[in-house]
Amino acid sequence: MFLPYLDAASAAPVYRTGFEDVTKKDANRLNMGIDNWFEFQGDGGAAMWVEGLDRKTPGITCHSGSRCVGLELTDVTKSKRSEFEITNLEDLVGDEVSVSVWLYLSADWQLHLSWNWYAIADPFFTAGPSFRPYAAIHIRQPDITKDIFNLELNVRDTSNALNNYGNIRNYPLPRGRWFNLQYYVYHHETNGIVKVWIDGTLLFDVRNISTKNPSTAEWFTTIAKIYYESELDSFSPYRIWADDLEVCKGEATSVTTTETTSVSLNARFDASSSPPTVLISGSIHPAPGGPVNVTLEFSNNQSGTYQEMAHITSAADGTFSYSWKVPGNGVFMIRADTQGVKSPAVSIGTSGVPGFPLESLLVGSALGLLLAIMRRRQGASTPVLPSCRCRPV
Repeated sequence: MFLPYLDAASAAPVYRTGFEDVTKKDANRLNMGIDNWFEFQGDGGAAMWVEGLDRKTPGITCHSGSRCVGLELTDVTKSKRSEFEITNLEDLVGDEVSVSVWLYLSADWQLHLSWNWYAIADPFFTAGPSFRPYAAIHIRQPDITKDIFNLELNVRDTSNALNNYGNIRNYPLPRGRWFNLQYYVYHHETNGIVKVWIDGTLLFDVRNISTKNPSTAEWFTTIAKIYYESELDSFSPYRIWADDLEVCKGEATSVTTTETTSVSLNARFDASSSPPTVLISGSIHPAPGGPVNVTLEFSNNQSGTYQEMAHITSAADGTFSYSWKVPGNGVFMIRADTQGVKSPAVSIGTSGVPGFPLESLLVGSALGLLLAIMRRRQGASTPVLPSCRCRPV
């Protein structure tokens, strides 16, 4: 999903893709309309693919549409990196770039050596042979027995010194859901700027640093990355997915709102059809402004174990619907999941009367309304995420 226009009069869009028409050109490149390169640094041990076309990973639903890009690192003794680079920025944007991309880490993602670190993206990188200066967003996990992470912005300068420009301890690393990464870079020898947002929150704002090597104008950005600084870790695989990429020339701005995000769901039994059919409808709040993937799930046991029913796409106003042919008799719990936000479950039975019986649907609807009211009273906020969808110039 691309976000609605935000105030970014100083920036101009140069590229946008949801990867729906993108295919692999070869092992290191995509047919995506701009210069790109996948760096693996070794013979085997790492790969990329178009999710939904080359591979369908169990449990992975792209952020929007049916395709996104996956990267993996399977053997650190062969390769320590798997990187998605947008190259030749000097031709694409000159010396200012804003990037917005949606990323996904698995719900059980973690490091496996406490003293190590993991790079997830490089806002800017100098082309070879020196490859300096560059900036990297690093994740650390001081205690691998606990899901506590630190987030850092580090810049290696032309002298090869590594400079830390921010360390956020106990950072709530998004896992098991899509999250938005945006950054802005001003490419300059002495007055460079790097800003980084995740899910609409400005995390790093660094100014007056060297982001450009005076010996070359060539530079690139790494929008998604797996770089694990270890050859001792036998864990496999590390994976990351990317979707809905936007690139702008110039600086795009960010705004936030206090509206609550929730998903409502309704279901009714159609006894006239054969086999029995459940008519499911729902909506996403606030309206996303573009199509969003929705996963419908059901359970027919009291343990609450859910399995996928269908993957569908909402309308731009957030509404969605689906007709489900019931697989058998009994009572079924149904819920919807979009970008990690789940609706309250509703129940329905094949007797033609909602399960438990009619009251369950009323309870489910009331619970959803109550949760929304409680979150509003508590001041829960969901950002309208930063995007470089900007005014054409």
